[in-house]
Amino acid sequence: MSEKNIDTKLKKLHELPTLPAILSQCNTLLKNPNVSPADLAKVIKSDQSITSKVLKLVNSAFYGLNGNVSTISQAIVILGFNTLRSIILSVSVFELLPKNETFGEFRISRLWEHSIGCAVIAKLLAQRLGVKDPEEAFTAGLLHDIGKVVIAKLLREEFITILETTHSEKILFLEAEQSIVGTTHAQLGERIAKYWKLPPPLIDAIALHHHNLHTSGYIKLVSIVHLADIITRGLQIRSGGDKAIPEISTTAWDTLTLNIDLMERWLGDLDEEFDRASAFFSFLSD
Repeated sequence: MSEKNIDTKLKKLHELPTLPAILSQCNTLLKNPNVSPADLAKVIKSDQSITSKVLKLVNSAFYGLNGNVSTISQAIVILGFNTLRSIILSVSVFELLPKNETFGEFRISRLWEHSIGCAVIAKLLAQRLGVKDPEEAFTAGLLHDIGKVVIAKLLREEFITILETTHSEKILFLEAEQSIVGTTHAQLGERIAKYWKLPPPLIDAIALHHHNLHTSGYIKLVSIVHLADIITRGLQIRSGGDKAIPEISTTAWDTLTLNIDLMERWLGDLDEEFDRASAFFSFLSD
């Protein structure tokens, strides 16, 4: 396919599903410091499908509530506004590509599971680093590869070629897509994130998790997602489409003031975190 035809396809971002209207409504409500749980619950309950999925995740082992939450209002009071918004966004993005869809030998569920793994590690790092809102790190980790979904949906043949190239040439997905499509999933992810009107910190985490971390106004969050992505790859938690592992950015390492001993202690807690995160993995198989 010529570059002109590729560009024409990529301009059709409006063909991608929009995020649920309730997410936009929730964002609007949350700008009001006086918003109540009842106000937010009323908006969420207007979408029965989202409500059902949110309650399922809220009652999962991941949030440790042991199945005792029966209403959205309860969930908001217990977990807080930001966590509920993160859950709504999470269940929404999983619907962009069916989990069983395949591209050659690559099943898209591997990408979703890699994204969940990155989200879990990003949240763990954020908690250990004392970040104010670890849930934002979870969401950023979940969405960091959303640009790959854009390529898969709009450029199916090219996506398959990228996958094949990463394996045959043993290069990063990022390098293969730049060569074949002329752009990267980070750049396309930035475009879709802006199209969805996501908050600036999430846009930066999506756009800059591979390169130019230093240009972000949210460098700590971007650094956390960068490191979480590499750790997820190193632990071979499913696949982002390639088997290569990028080098850790010195900018990220220095920004987070990390050292090897500290990382080893933190990563020792991962088994427990992934046991709890099995709720998200099982969500993909429903």
